[in-house]
Amino acid sequence: MPNYEYSYSKKNKMKVPVPRGRLIAALTIAVAGITVSSCATTQTGSSGATTTAPSRHATYVRAIAELRNYLQAWQRNGPVVAARKYISADQQPTGPTYVHLSSGRIINYQPSAWTSSHKFTVLVKMDLHFSGSPEAWNVGHNDRFVTFTWSSTVGRYLMDFNTGP
Repeated sequence: MPNYEYSYSKKNKMKVPVPRGRLIAALTIAVAGITVSSCATTQTGSSGATTTAPSRHATYVRAIAELRNYLQAWQRNGPVVAARKYISADQQPTGPTYVHLSSGRIINYQPSAWTSSHKFTVLVKMDLHFSGSPEAWNVGHNDRFVTFTWSSTVGRYLMDFNTGP
């Protein structure tokens, strides 16, 4: 599974993913025994309490784990039951659907768009196999842009699948 951090590209004037390790080596600066890292810390209220925001990598790992859980639920319980738990309301199946996933795995993913740790999109490459018609899916290789939106109501990410960003 890719392990990315982000670096600002002056040439492209945007943040670009860089494999972890290369960016850490470039960003770690030791000055008089103090190491500066990319961990975000914020002050909250007047009490001076601090919270550490999860890294993007940790956020992606958590979201991809949710996607894996969805694929397992789809395989075990069918698309309608799995969608109720993991898919956003706009993409819930309407009417009977017979797309049964017989096996599925995530090959890899790469970041696509980041709004916050509560809403972001990744391009996911999956290997999916079905018993019966795959309908809008391919048998085997599938690339989908998956937008993860945090739902505080259910305490996990809900997903939207799209073929483009």
